[in-house]
Amino acid sequence: MAGAELTALALAVALAAPPPAMPAAAAAVSAAPAGRPCALGLTAEPVRLEPTQARTVRLTVRSPTEPRLLASVGTVAAPQPEGAGTWSATWTAPPAGVPQIAMLTALAGDDCGLLAVPLFGSGDAVVQTRARAEVEVRIGERHFGPATAGPDGVALIPVEVPPGVDAVFHGQQRIPLYVPPVAHAFLVAWAEAVPVDRERVIELLAAAVEADGAPRQGPPPVLTVSAGTLGRLEPAGPAAWRVAWRLPIAPVGRVVAKAQLPVEPAAELTLARPAGPPAAAELSLERAIVAADDAPLEVAVLLRDAAGHPTDAPVGLTADAGRTSPVERVEAGRYRATWAPPERLDGRASAELTVRAGEAEARSRVALRPGAPARLTLTAGAAELTADGRTTLSVLAELADRHGNPVPQPPASVRATAGELGTPQPEGPGQHRLTYRPRPATTWATEELVAELPPLSARLPLRLRPPTPRFTVGAWAGAALQAGGWLGLQAGGEATAWRWLAGQELGAGLSAAFSRFRDQRTADAAGTPVPFTGELRAFTILALAAWRRAAGRSLAVGAEVGVGAGRVESLVGSGGPLLPEARWRPALGAGAWLGLPAWRGRAVAALRAEWLADPGLTSLRGTVAPLSLSLGYQLDVP
Repeated sequence: MAGAELTALALAVALAAPPPAMPAAAAAVSAAPAGRPCALGLTAEPVRLEPTQARTVRLTVRSPTEPRLLASVGTVAAPQPEGAGTWSATWTAPPAGVPQIAMLTALAGDDCGLLAVPLFGSGDAVVQTRARAEVEVRIGERHFGPATAGPDGVALIPVEVPPGVDAVFHGQQRIPLYVPPVAHAFLVAWAEAVPVDRERVIELLAAAVEADGAPRQGPPPVLTVSAGTLGRLEPAGPAAWRVAWRLPIAPVGRVVAKAQLPVEPAAELTLARPAGPPAAAELSLERAIVAADDAPLEVAVLLRDAAGHPTDAPVGLTADAGRTSPVERVEAGRYRATWAPPERLDGRASAELTVRAGEAEARSRVALRPGAPARLTLTAGAAELTADGRTTLSVLAELADRHGNPVPQPPASVRATAGELGTPQPEGPGQHRLTYRPRPATTWATEELVAELPPLSARLPLRLRPPTPRFTVGAWAGAALQAGGWLGLQAGGEATAWRWLAGQELGAGLSAAFSRFRDQRTADAAGTPVPFTGELRAFTILALAAWRRAAGRSLAVGAEVGVGAGRVESLVGSGGPLLPEARWRPALGAGAWLGLPAWRGRAVAALRAEWLADPGLTSLRGTVAPLSLSLGYQLDVP
């Protein structure tokens, strides 16, 4: 046999020549024993990966808090809680290629855990032998082949190579394998990035293993950094060391740290050095004074870290009035937004804008003023007024912009046609009070109050009523309906005293009503028809509370409710005299009416309902509740 070589599939691309060294001194080694050894439990299932195995590995971590998991090769999914102090994750290893050691690291708080997982390589051993010869090779106790050589004497034998193995055996003959060099030093950092706003010290964790994954015996790897200085290496367990890395204030960029064992590629750790968190914020506005109807105002925000670098962070812009737009990033540290002034000022003279980004905060105040006058109104507490020469009405003139903000300016002129309108007197922002006194009237009339501030004007129509009569007396009669389908008649009368109270015409009085219902039918008694006659009479006396109002020039509406007592009388008989029963019971009543002017009062159509408690008579059970529709007349008494 002339010789053999291992051609590893997809291996040459994975390992390039080691990068050039960086200017920095190596970290010194402390002779002190481990003060903070890695104590997190980190396990994998399976514990090694051969080429034919699935590339997903279940990781389990024992940690009181959620750990951060790192892998020197492959990818690790986010850990998931499995119970008190236990976390699990899935590590996806790279496809089988160069035999190597994958270093898995768990970091939580200032604690750590390390686990080396051997990754077997795969490829073809190329053996030069006799034509058509059958050849096999051995790695440890595992045999690969046989394979038959071709006419040229070359045999390809698929092999699986554990990490650290650099030769195969054919019988007793050792045949070297040409395996690309791989790193057995590893380097991770607790920090994912190191802001440049101030000097910072972060901690690195370095580890080294033998070719088979066992902790390395001997000195630690050499550590170099592209910036800053390294402290002394402190033991953190078998073949593991902690080291402090001090980084100065610097421009935004990246820094690199390397760990290297002799004649091996270096393990490289690259950390971003972004700007620090915002330490100062600046807020500037396009103008210092705005009106309620102005266009939105441009707002500019600048964030800087403690060293003055422009920095980015989530920016919140708020205002105690008005509306802010979403904040947009312009460039590093610079943001813009707009602020629309409030449509309603609600008495505000200014608005304050506040920008917050982390601990940084800035405020700016802008003066507010109403827009141009756009609306003039006149309002009063009543639309009707007694025209007796004494009664007055308070009228409020209000001037506002198009958003309803009060404008502090009085009407230029005011006038009335059927009375006197006083001079406007200031009352509040954008408000002026006027007093109107109508001249005496004997009939209903209309009035229009006018206020002007060119080009604006306002009009307030009023109805002027003559002095109201003090009393009314009335009578009515109509059809009535009692529950059970009884039809009958109802008649009554009432007297009411009236007053104007709180702008309403209210009254109190007494009413009396009489209702009569009669029913005749034939009842079956043991198969023999028997004539039956029943009569129900109800007489009620109620104390009334009443309301009425003019609904136009000729129509009036009213309503009333009452409480009192009623006498219920029931008469029944069968072919002879009717037998009476009667009893007084509590009674309630309510009604509503429409009226048209007639002579010295009005003709009315009314709907009334009464309710009398169950009289408990032998011949009558249940409440009595007649409902009536009637016509009547109300006479006004001066």
